[in-house]
Amino acid sequence: EKEKEERLGMEMEGASPGGGQRHEDGAGEADTFVTRRRRAHVVEPDCTAATVDWCRRRAGDSRMGALSRRRSAGSTSSLRLITLGLLAAVHLQGARGLPRYVDESSPVDYQDESSVKKAKGTPLDGRSFELRCKVANDQPNCAVAQGTWSWGQQYLCGASLCFMVVTVDADDVVFTTSPALTAHMDSRALKATIQSLDVTPAATHRIRVYRISDVLGFPSFVNRRDLEVCYDTVPAGAGKRCVQIHFGVPPFHLRLSVDGGLFQSSAVARTMPYQTSRVVVRVRDVNALDRVCIDLPATYGQVSGVPGTNGVIVEDAAERAYFEWEDSGECYAATRCASGLVGGELCADGEWERVFTIKSKTRNTTLTFGFEAQSAQVKSASRWSAFTDQSSESAQLSLNPVLGVPAFVDSLPGANRVAGTPYSMQRLDTCFINCPMPTVGMYSLLQIWTGAQGSYSYSTSEAVEIMPQGELPGGSVLSYPPDLPLPRYDQRFAGNFHLQGSIASVEIDWTPSKGQEGRDHTLCFTARGKVSGKTNVRCFVVPVARCQYCTIEGDSLQSLSVDYKTSWLQLWSANAGPLFPTDVASNYPINPAHLPPQTRLALGPLYHVKAHDSLDSLATRFHTNVEHIMELNPDLVAETEHLVVGQELCIIPDVCPQR
Repeated sequence: EKEKEERLGMEMEGASPGGGQRHEDGAGEADTFVTRRRRAHVVEPDCTAATVDWCRRRAGDSRMGALSRRRSAGSTSSLRLITLGLLAAVHLQGARGLPRYVDESSPVDYQDESSVKKAKGTPLDGRSFELRCKVANDQPNCAVAQGTWSWGQQYLCGASLCFMVVTVDADDVVFTTSPALTAHMDSRALKATIQSLDVTPAATHRIRVYRISDVLGFPSFVNRRDLEVCYDTVPAGAGKRCVQIHFGVPPFHLRLSVDGGLFQSSAVARTMPYQTSRVVVRVRDVNALDRVCIDLPATYGQVSGVPGTNGVIVEDAAERAYFEWEDSGECYAATRCASGLVGGELCADGEWERVFTIKSKTRNTTLTFGFEAQSAQVKSASRWSAFTDQSSESAQLSLNPVLGVPAFVDSLPGANRVAGTPYSMQRLDTCFINCPMPTVGMYSLLQIWTGAQGSYSYSTSEAVEIMPQGELPGGSVLSYPPDLPLPRYDQRFAGNFHLQGSIASVEIDWTPSKGQEGRDHTLCFTARGKVSGKTNVRCFVVPVARCQYCTIEGDSLQSLSVDYKTSWLQLWSANAGPLFPTDVASNYPINPAHLPPQTRLALGPLYHVKAHDSLDSLATRFHTNVEHIMELNPDLVAETEHLVVGQELCIIPDVCPQR
């Protein structure tokens, strides 16, 4: 009986496990629920001037709690009073019913001192709020702009991002924050406070407002639930709800790179008529889960090959530059993360790009990407909400055609035998030892133009010769087909409309051999007018795979194991199935005694250098020697060469020793 009496007394004091303390203080203040501070999750207002009443009541609650505990040890008459009070409280709670929210989707009326006001209520579970940030000096700035939020006509907060939780028959509301949001608050990069709002009648509605203000920098996040605020009623009954906070930063640091050059916000390309330039448009977006769209240039009316006002592609013209996206699909799908998406959705470095080619004609052309004349062509959209942020920056490309210089031209249907000229510094598909590189064609012509700026017309063409510039990789074979007189092109596609003249060409064949693997080989060629002597240079890159081998007639695993100082069993186990999409699955598992020609094999694993690695330490670790590592990696020039973290090496460990 004594234990029962003590438990009843404690429940009247509000010390039950279910929540805080509920009582009346001696000053006649309204009932107050003191929210427990939950470590790293519950946010309580600071004891500033704005919340001094809250702090005073909290201090009064503590004193009353101590006084109540002294009373609980009192006389039998005091116990009778407590028991009667408990019965009254239970009766009152039963009359109130369970707590419930007033939802934002259900506006309610409430009586103010002078009028009836309408107001929205509590956000639904899963609601998203966005704070739009700006960019200054290539850095996000999420300082909260001046604004007002209100409950009906009653002022809530300004210069803040806030929402309110409106309840009926609840004593209070408890807020919790996600770990990422808590970390931003702990580091003082973001300030969050809670305030109570007094409304009339107080017995009907209880309102608490969650405010985010004083944001420093950009609160980074990589998951939609990273910056999350959850709330629940006390006592429980209405159900826990959570909302997400989204800091929206528009794409910024917009820039261009022409033919592999430096990225810059204002680029100038000096190119020859009918010669293609490849341009990469790149922009930064710090919202890790955003999708980015780089759309047509705002000044696309100056070029052909793009949709016109009626949606029909603008036909090629003799004087207009010809524009073409490498990926002409839907804008958000065609704009890709420069470093590749992690897990299919996260762009880790925030760099997005889209590539187009442009074929100059005889007229100067200026293209502006981004914000121009109230038209935003670069924008981002959240993957998990409807928020869209439009870039306010722009980047400009100026095309200035150069006349009287040989131009390298693309493939011409019906004219060239092989795919024609790679764009400047184009990286071709990876090649393999003993597998021939697909034939590459280089095509050039020199047109003579007459007239004035903006109204040039074709006169004739000058003979051109194409010669290698510098040393080509060992084993390269060049062939020179006869010049091809090309009548005027009248097809309005691919930017070749009215192209004509005498075209010179060279075809390059090359089969990499052992000792050329693990490198990027750059091949350059010069086109020179035979009369004027004017020149133009074009280079492209051919990478040769490391630790890969193409078989030739007579190869076997045994012969290869001797060449590469390993065992045939190790080679056989490293090639249990196809390695490349073009490999024939029926050739696997491979026959150790007979390998069909042009079968690609992996010689061993690729190792990526880590901090403090050296050739000596790697040789010891993989039971091999430095000489063998250098033989497998001919780009290493010295046994003491300093290795770079992330550097790729071919290492064949001695895992099948012949003992």
